[in-house]
Amino acid sequence: MKNFKNVDRLIQGIESIISENRCSLSEEDILLLEECIVEFSNTKIKGSEVKLTQLVKLSELFLRVFMDENTFKQVADLFKF
Repeated sequence: MKNFKNVDRLIQGIESIISENRCSLSEEDILLLEECIVEFSNTKIKGSEVKLTQLVKLSELFLRVFMDENTFKQVADLFKF
């Protein structure tokens, strides 16, 4: 139950970022943030803990929103094995 409250707070925070749009988000940024909401909602629906693969995917989505493309590619290259 506590995990779901945390997930709800994350979803609300992302929705707040989208609705306030203080950062002048692009359409692509908004779509990525909406994808994060879907991922968190799916976790909640399944009633399971957030898995490492989901955290990696969500982290990637957030990084794509808040980093320019070149910086993102550099960071992503650090994690390629």
